[in-house]
Amino acid sequence: MTIVELKNKVIHKISQVNDDALLADIYKLLEENFDDSDVYQLSEKHKESISIAKDQINKGDYFTNKQSDNDIEEWLDK
Repeated sequence: MTIVELKNKVIHKISQVNDDALLADIYKLLEENFDDSDVYQLSEKHKESISIAKDQINKGDYFTNKQSDNDIEEWLDK
């Protein structure tokens, strides 16, 4: 299916919708994907948490994916 065909199918489906809430959700979804002006601003708490996490990584104080997977497997086996 080409992008033009897909767009036409989406437009056709949307034109058949009579549910206000669903249309509002679709609109919101489309707006979020096209609105590049909104930049998420981190709070000071988020920035502090990121800084702590970076320090932990630099000190080697973390688990690898393999270690985490092994721990989860052990927990699930209990």
